[in-house]
Amino acid sequence: PILYGICTFSFIYIIVLRYWIIFYDVKWSQASNDAQWKKFIDENEEKCWFLTHKSTFGNITYCSKIVTVPWLLTCITIIFVDITNDANLLWSICNFSAIFLPIAFVTILWNKTPKIEDEFRIIKEARYF
Repeated sequence: PILYGICTFSFIYIIVLRYWIIFYDVKWSQASNDAQWKKFIDENEEKCWFLTHKSTFGNITYCSKIVTVPWLLTCITIIFVDITNDANLLWSICNFSAIFLPIAFVTILWNKTPKIEDEFRIIKEARYF
């Protein structure tokens, strides 16, 4: 179960990362379009969070480092549960929590992603997961 768990959760966290980057890019594009006309109305307009954090939370390398932390914690938990041979109850609890949190995060992102028509069907692809 160790290899299965690590592979499964790797896939789950890659999906979480992909959804975040899609969500961020859509919101950044909207904020960028809004900022173009807002600067003519009010020059002192504060920049949107998505515009100011493009190099960090909009960067896949930076976000990969952030996603690595819960993935490592999940892998360590999987290895610990397997070593202690307490696989029945503890494995079920760990499995549920480790799967529920990323899926809940992806569901929230999916619901908060604005519905747009994109020529490349990226949003439509994300809904199939």
